[in-house]
Amino acid sequence: VTLSLLPATALASPAHALSRGAVVALTGTDHIWVADDEGTLHWAGDTRALADRFVDWGARQELSATEIASLPKGDPWLSAGLVKLGTPIYLAKWEATEASPQLLHIQAIEDVALFGINGSNYGTFVMEEDAWKARFGFEAASLKTAELPSATGSPGAKTNGPTPASTPPRVPVATPVIPPAPPTPSGQSFLNQDLTGRTFNNAVLVRANFTGARLNGVRLSNTDLTGAVMTNARMANTILAGTDLIDAYLVGADLSGATFTDVNFRRVILAGTNLSGAILQYADLNSVNLSGATLDGSYLYKANFSNATLVGASLKGIHASDVNFTGANLAGANLRDAKLTGAILSSANLSGADLTGADL
Repeated sequence: VTLSLLPATALASPAHALSRGAVVALTGTDHIWVADDEGTLHWAGDTRALADRFVDWGARQELSATEIASLPKGDPWLSAGLVKLGTPIYLAKWEATEASPQLLHIQAIEDVALFGINGSNYGTFVMEEDAWKARFGFEAASLKTAELPSATGSPGAKTNGPTPASTPPRVPVATPVIPPAPPTPSGQSFLNQDLTGRTFNNAVLVRANFTGARLNGVRLSNTDLTGAVMTNARMANTILAGTDLIDAYLVGADLSGATFTDVNFRRVILAGTNLSGAILQYADLNSVNLSGATLDGSYLYKANFSNATLVGASLKGIHASDVNFTGANLAGANLRDAKLTGAILSSANLSGADLTGADL
């Protein structure tokens, strides 16, 4: 599919009044578009792209491709854009529950126009492979690929299987579970670098890019990592003491065996991280997103997890005596053999949690 010559289409007059957050589903498919404040539709690429969007699932209607084509459409809402691998172009579909995106081959030019990509925004959303890797930190060759099911029923396109859109049961918009897309780092770049054994004590690394970097055994005492992007960073056995991680993004990072002492985790995104065997002493994780994270066998000494989101997290065999879980969302969490003596669980959501063998 060659997309660079697509014309910028004029917006047609809407045939359907769309309120803010209204959902338009393409009849017979799982593709959806969501209306913004002005009633303009945006194709929803994946659940991660909807994290900070208002979606009114109660205002859902089904329309045909012809009807959707006649409605005003803005830029698509994507979490990792589109990547061009030679001639073919792929949607990087990055679900909130996944540590990495899947690449879905776009087969039909008609689909692209319906998704809201045209000559005016092509350069914004379609990236060459090297630029895409620098932005998101993934090797395209290492990711799973599949065909993107067609939204227009174009010849040769599959009409079943996964789509880049999402349906109401898959997007828990009522709770802060889905992590946002990673911010664009503006500080020093360590993208995919091997920093094993280095020392960054007392360093100021605000909004630095550590995406895909190897930081195993690194010392980060009294380091300012405010707003740092550390997606899929490998940080096993790292030592952090007095470290400032405010607004840092660590989705999919490996922090197994790491030691955290007096670390500021305010507004940190830790969804999908591996904290197995980690030591967290006096750590303040109030309201932190740890959805789908793994903390098996970790030691949580006087840590504060009040109002934290741990939906679907694995906490098997954790040592969590005297830990504050007040108001935490532990729905569906695995707490087998967890040592919770003295832990504060008032107002915590434990629905569907596995407490087999837990010491309460």
